[in-house]
Amino acid sequence: MEPTTTITPGILPIIGSGLSITLSTIGSSYATALSAKGVQNSNQGHQMKAMIGLVNSGMLSIYGLIVALLLGNKTKYCDSIVSGMGGLVAGLVCGIANICAGYAVGKVNEGGLSESSN
Repeated sequence: MEPTTTITPGILPIIGSGLSITLSTIGSSYATALSAKGVQNSNQGHQMKAMIGLVNSGMLSIYGLIVALLLGNKTKYCDSIVSGMGGLVAGLVCGIANICAGYAVGKVNEGGLSESSN
């Protein structure tokens, strides 16, 4: 007799929420790093304007946290593998979208600050 393993549907949204937080934090940290590089290269007169990009880049991880909280509440209602996969895919999509948004926000902030300092 071979051992069989079954996937509990309630664990999939939890994995999705973990992916959402992790990938969103990676995107947010990339945007923060590029924005900080732009702040460092900007002239002294635009220091407070330059901080706006740093605040915007931190919002990406908050979006991932909100999606993770919504997916965490979904574990009670997960009764089939299809609904569990929906939670997993929702967290994955949120995380990948925040990585792409972090790349875009970082490049825009870095480019905008380097152009305004010239």
